[in-house]
Amino acid sequence: MGLFYILPTSEKEVDRVQTPANAGEFFVLKTYGPPLLFWGYLVAILLTIGALGFLVWAPANKLVLTGDVFNIILGHGVKILVLGIPLVSLAFFFYEKHLKKSGNLLIIEHRLFFLPVWTTKINLKSEMPLTIQHFLDSPNMARKRGEQDLRAFYNHGHFNLWAHAEDKTYLLDRSSQKNDLEKIKSLLQQY
Repeated sequence: MGLFYILPTSEKEVDRVQTPANAGEFFVLKTYGPPLLFWGYLVAILLTIGALGFLVWAPANKLVLTGDVFNIILGHGVKILVLGIPLVSLAFFFYEKHLKKSGNLLIIEHRLFFLPVWTTKINLKSEMPLTIQHFLDSPNMARKRGEQDLRAFYNHGHFNLWAHAEDKTYLLDRSSQKNDLEKIKSLLQQY
């Protein structure tokens, strides 16, 4: 998620970071939404699907009215698709992840349309509760050849920030910049 939904790396980002005012309150990090350019893509998707829906809605109704089982399934499938694509696209743009920490308790909360959808509570281990690991699926051919002309095409992989409970490990964030994850890790360890 961290490669697209970015977590703040400093307490100065006050719109995305909530510091606890009193003891017992949670320190909260909230992901940023997609960049402004992607909202233009959303508008293009919605306009395209809206035009498509306008054109196919009447023929889909006619298919449903034929009474044939296959045509009914096809007609309703088209309607579900025309309504589902904009809804899924909007959900993609209104997704947010909150990391809430207080002491050894870390809560990962996933939200759609500002409503909590899925929450995971983690009791962190006392020793090394947060770690950063490098992940490289496989080096590509440019790296295997080792030529300097192809250095820009090397697959460098990315870094993962993990939270360790007694029985399980949870992925908190990922980034191509290890320094960003180090900052997030230090913010979470302060509280």
